[in-house]
Amino acid sequence: MKGQRIAFWFWLAISMSFVLAALFHVHAAVTRSLPVWRHVLFAVINLGVAWGCWRRPRWFIWAFGLLLLQQLYSHGIDLARAWPERIDWNSVVVLLGMPLVALALWRAQDHQRASRALPK
Repeated sequence: MKGQRIAFWFWLAISMSFVLAALFHVHAAVTRSLPVWRHVLFAVINLGVAWGCWRRPRWFIWAFGLLLLQQLYSHGIDLARAWPERIDWNSVVVLLGMPLVALALWRAQDHQRASRALPK
């Protein structure tokens, strides 16, 4: 029971972090940053990821893996370009956080697979 409660709050926090990322992209699209289409696209993607992290369908780990590769590439470049003049904290958060979420999704999928394999 305690493990389920911890999992609930963990996945709620992860899902809400992607909702906040979507709001960041909406704000950037409306107020300042070009290209607007890219921010709108990532707002939609982040909302989809929030849903996927909350529901965790079996196929989602593969979609998240593709996004993970794109984010590591994009934010890795952003971090390298900013260095050493400044630290791009958005990129640091993404580069540290996304692999952790991928690992958690992988473990959750293993747990779901093991639960299905148990005799009823």
